Amino acid sequence: MWSSAGTLLGAFLAFLTVFALTGCGVLGGGDPQADDTTRDDTGQIIEAGEVGVNVLKLGDCFNDNPVESEAEVVDVLTVQAVPCSEAHDNEVYYLGALPETPYPGEDLVDELVLDQCLTVFEAFAGVPYEESRLDIGRIFPSEANWADEDRGYICLVYDVDLQKLEGSMRGRGY
Repeated sequence: MWSSAGTLLGAFLAFLTVFALTGCGVLGGGDPQADDTTRDDTGQIIEAGEVGVNVLKLGDCFNDNPVESEAEVVDVLTVQAVPCSEAHDNEVYYLGALPETPYPGEDLVDELVLDQCLTVFEAFAGVPYEESRLDIGRIFPSEANWADEDRGYICLVYDVDLQKLEGSMRGRGY
């Protein structure tokens, strides 16, 4: 499922089939395990392509998938990843996994993921969340993904005014 900490941008995504890249809904279709990008020896994207949410890597940059509603949580399987040196909407700054428990419900999963994303934000951005122009988006498992033992989630940043980002936001105090 995909969700954001602040005002959701009308065209945002979700996660790992999970949310906003939630693996159940099909927004943008595709294979959540695909990676059609070209990466260098360090794993950085050097040529844009479609990437499944299950294989996004720390530091990957990507653009929003078009969505037709103002929903705060949308299902996404793939995103269009680009080199971070190109203008982009989002950057992955943390990857985590939730504990093996019965599915606690979408709201609690989102809350748990947001709490963790907020906890690690300052170490990534170099400033507290409240002082940054960056907002937090999340990609987390849907109930169906949870049933398939998928507990992975992704924390990402984007500009609060929905301006394109350029370069990595790591340590920029943005």
